[in-house]
Amino acid sequence: MFIYVITNSTTGKIYIGQHKKNNLKKYLQTKLSDAAKFRGGQSRLYNSMRKHSKEVWSIEPLMEVETKEELDRLERLLIALYDTRNPEVGYNICKGGEGFTGKHTDEWKRNHSAMMKGRVYSPEAIARMKAAPKSEAQLNNLKRAKDPDVVAKRTERYTTDPDYRAQIAYTSKQRWTEPAYRSKMVEKLDAARVARWDKYRKEDTLTARIVELRQKGVTHRAIAHELGIGKSTVNSHLKLAETSASLVY
Repeated sequence: MFIYVITNSTTGKIYIGQHKKNNLKKYLQTKLSDAAKFRGGQSRLYNSMRKHSKEVWSIEPLMEVETKEELDRLERLLIALYDTRNPEVGYNICKGGEGFTGKHTDEWKRNHSAMMKGRVYSPEAIARMKAAPKSEAQLNNLKRAKDPDVVAKRTERYTTDPDYRAQIAYTSKQRWTEPAYRSKMVEKLDAARVARWDKYRKEDTLTARIVELRQKGVTHRAIAHELGIGKSTVNSHLKLAETSASLVY
């Protein structure tokens, strides 16, 4: 495993990173190829690789280490030592170590949001994501989301902060303009409504009585008169009861 430095001979700027295999030159070629494929984003290194020819780039090992912990530690140390997060000096954005440690720009967030909209995952992909081991940060986020204090604060903010409530309402409204999201939510709402009213129909004697009378051919007006309820109530019960697949008229 190596800590390496990539140098641009034209600008004099460098990038410090880590690689777990031995062939650094092949690794550099892979990065140059990836830079040509993936447009946009905030990667200073890839943006510069697209701007300058392949001939100006070189890669050299700085040191070889034995463990992953030491690899992360030395990468963070060298990035800080050479100040390569400074745009005038280098191409690094992250502090180093495992995972992304930088801050996404507003432009990156907009581009990523546009890319993710309408994306539908297969059941197999969803199963793989659920089965994948979670990082410590992900576990902490899940734990925090279920924290009663956090939930209470969010609820309080929603009920007391008009701007926050308006922001959530606007976001929800925007998502409803996406055909895939709207179709998915309509299916969920329909399924929930059918389940709710099917349960209500089975438990509520009034609904059961209305359905029974209607199946015998009694008119809506006659049902309303016999049970002492309004005709609109009869219509509502029957209309919603008809969505249950267990009823056949």
